[in-house]
Amino acid sequence: GFVGGIGTGALFGGAAGGSKSFGLRWNLYKSCRDIAGYEALLLRRTYPELEETHLLAMAKEAETLGATYVKGERRMVFENGSFVKAGHCESKSDMSKMLSREYDEIAFDEASTQEVEPIQEISSRARSSKAAVESRGGAFVRFGSNPGGPAHLYLLDHFITRAPDPLEYPRYRPEQYAFIKARVADNPYLSPRYVEERLDNLSDSRRKQLHDGDWSVFGSQFLPAWEPSKHV
Repeated sequence: GFVGGIGTGALFGGAAGGSKSFGLRWNLYKSCRDIAGYEALLLRRTYPELEETHLLAMAKEAETLGATYVKGERRMVFENGSFVKAGHCESKSDMSKMLSREYDEIAFDEASTQEVEPIQEISSRARSSKAAVESRGGAFVRFGSNPGGPAHLYLLDHFITRAPDPLEYPRYRPEQYAFIKARVADNPYLSPRYVEERLDNLSDSRRKQLHDGDWSVFGSQFLPAWEPSKHV
């Protein structure tokens, strides 16, 4: 379900430890292997985050996939001409570098840590004229994220409640947005100690975000005990 058949945008988000980053990266690999000349962009907010989460992994995974990792370009290149380009977007100058070309797929990892403007601007570069891409539904934008952060409300409105402000987004089409909830239990390789020693020791509101994957919890909300299942 994460690969296709769900419109032009999808959010895979919720609990920490649900393999969101791994899933985003390997989803791009699959598309690159399936479609010759596929061009994909994988983003984190900062370079250190990008290096720790994706670059080191891409360098190791390239040989397994029969691909070549070009370190200086932060790019994995496949034999059929497809590639995954990794980048970061912490400033407006970083954002402007991403706007010079189009991509068949753009994946934002930990998207809620981004500001809304770069998400919207960079997402607009997801477009393709390739027949194989068009036949599967067109260019995609994928998001992987935990709740919390500058783009929390944007992701909540567009992908989960699917009810953004109609004055600000008058041409919003809910059928183009899908949400796949990430749960701690989705990752069979996650140590139980991670939950007990890390997630269970967070504040109640942050635990709801990272353990339960609850997008209705905001760090500064006036009623922290709010639960839609009880109060709506």
